[in-house]
Amino acid sequence: MKFARIATTAVLAAAVIFTLTFGMGKIGEDVTVKNSAPEKTIITVWQVDTFEGGSGSRQRFLSDAARAFEKRNDGVLITVTSYTPAGVKENFAAGVKPDLISYGGGVETGGLKEINVRGDGAAEKEKEKRFAAAWCRGVYALFENPAALKKEYETLTVSTGEYTLPLVALALEESTDYFSLTEKAEELPPLDAYIKFVSGKSKYLLGTQRDAVRLKNRGFSAKITPLSRFSDLNQYISVTAADAVKTVYAERFIEYVLSDEIQKKLSGINMFSPYLKTAYDDADFCAMAAVEPEKTVSPFTGAAEIAQLRELSRAAARGDGESLLKIKKVLL
Repeated sequence: MKFARIATTAVLAAAVIFTLTFGMGKIGEDVTVKNSAPEKTIITVWQVDTFEGGSGSRQRFLSDAARAFEKRNDGVLITVTSYTPAGVKENFAAGVKPDLISYGGGVETGGLKEINVRGDGAAEKEKEKRFAAAWCRGVYALFENPAALKKEYETLTVSTGEYTLPLVALALEESTDYFSLTEKAEELPPLDAYIKFVSGKSKYLLGTQRDAVRLKNRGFSAKITPLSRFSDLNQYISVTAADAVKTVYAERFIEYVLSDEIQKKLSGINMFSPYLKTAYDDADFCAMAAVEPEKTVSPFTGAAEIAQLRELSRAAARGDGESLLKIKKVLL
């Protein structure tokens, strides 16, 4: 019996040695070992600025929201990249698209997916289907410099971007006082308009929340009157994903950005929520945040249409009723 046990032990030992020496290279020759880690789903977001924000970066804001979203959704990664309207047009024409796009009026997109998220989306629909959601907004305001005492400086400077319609906001107020101001109005790029105003060479500035931030950072005292009839300073977000799984996560990310948790953080970049009345320590920002503009333009308005509306707004802001009527027919 003792000999039998010794013999058995020797045979088993030889088998183990043979397996380790010759068999390891053979095992798995015809078997693919799969990685147990889940495959990552990468969602691409393009951020397109068409108007000045308050402070900070909207691209950074979305990136921060994306990091928080990733922690709640294992296996999902979100990249947020800044693009120009021209870059979007060129890439879309070539068939290159993100999974989500954040944009304003004048950006030429296509292939947007229908979404069902927070808000009524009245201005964000086409043929009763919703394709966009506003996730932050700004407002127009009239700034008055009480230090501009010289008669020749009692003029209006208009801060105008390539895709913005500030004079529509002024025209819709339908104030004879504003009509007279517009007779000698000068339209300038945003920073140039601000510099002219703070230098005292223009008593009035038609600007946005960004100008309020600049003035307060400078310690410059100005009377600020928010305009409530119109604003096109809305940042929208739409799904453009082709993949079914990415489409699901893209819409979930929109829902997260529109949640109270994220909307409350917009005060950190001095932007306003379309859904919440965010409180600010500053009275002027509280007044701007409380404004709910009555009219806007469709987020799907092209650059050419914006240019046409800008031409009409110049006449309408001087009191031309026919031009104002044409503008009202386009607004939502």
